[in-house]
Amino acid sequence: MKKYLIVLALLFPLIASAQAFDHDLYFGVQGDVDVTKLQEFLTDQNFYSGPITGNFFSLTLSGVKKFQTSAGITPAAGYFGPLTRAKANAVLGVQINASNQQAVAETSSTPPTSVSATTTSSTNKALQAQLTLLLKQVMLLQQQLQAQSSTTQAAQTAQTQTLQQIQQNTQAIQQNTTPPIAVYVPPSLPPYIPPPPPAGSPADTIPPVISTVQAISVAANSATITWTTNENSDSTAYLGTTPGSYYTSANGSVSSAYSGYTHTVTFSSLSPNTTYFYKVTSADGSGNKSTSNEYTFSTLPPPAGTLTVSLNSSVGNQGFTINTSAAKIGSYAITASSAEGISVSSITIVSSARASTDYQNLMVKVGSAVFGSTYSALTNNTSYVFSGNSFTVSAGQTVVVDVYADILPGAVLGQQASTFTNCVATGLLSGASIGCNTPVNGQTVTIVLPLTLSIGLDGASASSGQLVMGSTGNSLASFRFTETSNNEDVRITDLVVFQRNNSGKTGFGNLTLYDGGTPVGSAGSGALSANGNGYNYAFHFASPVMVGKSGSKTLVLKGDAASYASGGAVDNSTSIFEIAPSTEYATASTLVTAFGASSNTAVANIFLSGPVGNKQTVLRSVLTVMANSAASPRPGKSTIDDVGTITFAASPAGSVSLNQVVLTFSGTMPSSTFINNTANMKLYDPSTGTPVPGSVSASSYAFTYTIGSGIGGYVISAGSSKTFTIRIDSNTNSNDGRPGVSQTFGVTLANTTAVTYVDALDGAGNSINLPATLVPMVAANVSYPAGT
Repeated sequence: MKKYLIVLALLFPLIASAQAFDHDLYFGVQGDVDVTKLQEFLTDQNFYSGPITGNFFSLTLSGVKKFQTSAGITPAAGYFGPLTRAKANAVLGVQINASNQQAVAETSSTPPTSVSATTTSSTNKALQAQLTLLLKQVMLLQQQLQAQSSTTQAAQTAQTQTLQQIQQNTQAIQQNTTPPIAVYVPPSLPPYIPPPPPAGSPADTIPPVISTVQAISVAANSATITWTTNENSDSTAYLGTTPGSYYTSANGSVSSAYSGYTHTVTFSSLSPNTTYFYKVTSADGSGNKSTSNEYTFSTLPPPAGTLTVSLNSSVGNQGFTINTSAAKIGSYAITASSAEGISVSSITIVSSARASTDYQNLMVKVGSAVFGSTYSALTNNTSYVFSGNSFTVSAGQTVVVDVYADILPGAVLGQQASTFTNCVATGLLSGASIGCNTPVNGQTVTIVLPLTLSIGLDGASASSGQLVMGSTGNSLASFRFTETSNNEDVRITDLVVFQRNNSGKTGFGNLTLYDGGTPVGSAGSGALSANGNGYNYAFHFASPVMVGKSGSKTLVLKGDAASYASGGAVDNSTSIFEIAPSTEYATASTLVTAFGASSNTAVANIFLSGPVGNKQTVLRSVLTVMANSAASPRPGKSTIDDVGTITFAASPAGSVSLNQVVLTFSGTMPSSTFINNTANMKLYDPSTGTPVPGSVSASSYAFTYTIGSGIGGYVISAGSSKTFTIRIDSNTNSNDGRPGVSQTFGVTLANTTAVTYVDALDGAGNSINLPATLVPMVAANVSYPAGT
């Protein structure tokens, strides 16, 4: 063990001086002798061509990057740290060994080591070098202790005591209280990571020694803390904005180096332009912990933001009628850059060249809030400053500022009405004064003729029909709106539809207006009119209905018929839906609320051109009718001649009772005698093979087949149908045929009263007829051979 004993001497500076670079260098270091040595080294290696100044700036940074790239060090970022120092010292070691060998050959000795003038900086560097070398000796000695496991307990104890003595010397050197020491270093030993201490060895009670604590890479919102220790230990940094009070901590990295350990912790999300206080701690594997002194750094102020003013492109040139109040004569978009939010305290608007005669009451709004004062009487080309409670434009966001005024009776506007010329603003983070890129010209404003809107019934409006109670989505009427002034688009915000109904019940619910297939507005319950002759339905369009300039828009009214069980409808009651003045609405302007899309001017002229829907009948159940004529021509006349069929079907809503069917005859075959003979026509039931019970009467080429009255007629069950055959005696009492002439015979359901029925549930309500859309309906259309 003698060759490994530590010899205390004054040789340590000589050993340390063999290593040219012993601490990290980085961008920003100034007036440093080691930077000078680095610049000389890089110049010698052809990586640096700048002046030798001792200042570490961009030229030196570039030289270090080139050296790192050449040495295969990644990343080649220009930081002269442990890896780069080791490469540089290796290059210098080769040169120094060659020089010493020549010195031995010529003088039999090596040159003495030069000693620089002692300064605080050089003393600290020397002490750090001593600490580095002592750490190396600790690692080597631990390696030897581990390898010599066969040594006696007494020898191991002696070696352990020697190791503790080295650690104590390390602390003494750090405190500069003991002389430097030198240690014998066994040659050709590789870098060593110490293993765990052998069983039974004394516990480690000495904490790590913390040195070179500094804050680097300090920015507006982040900073990095670095320090070194003399043994492997963890990394924790504590941060706060007041001395001794730390609101956050962060764990960082520890990087191993043969000369020591470097620790790094990075803090983000810091406040700009703020002084921070911090400490660092490191604890070794035995739990021995050291805490540094308190240090400070200040984050950089944030970059100042910018404010951009532009014309609000979503608002085009404006047109107004005279005497319009609070007309929007200008609109501007104020946008803050992403650097920071901006607080705007005032803006300046310049009036037009005709302001004194064109408008008054100039004011500014930010959103819906008035900003600053309102200027009543105006002068031409004059600056008006608006200031009040500051408004904020968030970073990267836009705020719209609108300019309003009242249009005077003598206005002849046709020019730009306002100009945005200045603003006073402050950055929310930087506190810097922010200007605007003004001037910005506003929209052109013109005087327009009063807007007009014509309302009529659309040609595709629902015809008169029969609606079953409980049916939904029934089309009730279609209204067409047309802009006729050719001034600008019109937006409709409100509409009143009147239901003319004297049954005492609305009979409908869920009334909705549709623009094509899109619902645009719904009305609540109908309000009974003042004179009780119907109900008013008020529609408000959250998204206004737009009618293009000189264009048209059709809105379809749909609704649900009230169910029988709800009691909301009267059987066989009728309704007509319209947009028309009534006792409650004396003028069209009270029925429709509309404005110019850009000018916001109320539509002054509304013309009603018959916007009255067709009659809709609500029924408890509905009978549908379909006729099918027999083949034509017929083979000849006969006493039993089935010329067609009529099918009656009841709605699934309920049964119906068929009361009467009226068939009208036409053609050359029927004679007056034939028409007056009721025996010539029967309504035949093919399912029973017998005529339908009832009586028949003939008059004016019409046979009236009366089956019964009320629910005493022929009952057709809900959802079912019944087909009857029209059977005649075409051979009796008919006109004789003539050679070469074919006789014809036709049967029709001529009008709405050709079929009458009632619901067969309770027979309530009046007798029901066919809807006008079904008649006339052809039930038979046949011809007979010539001469018969």
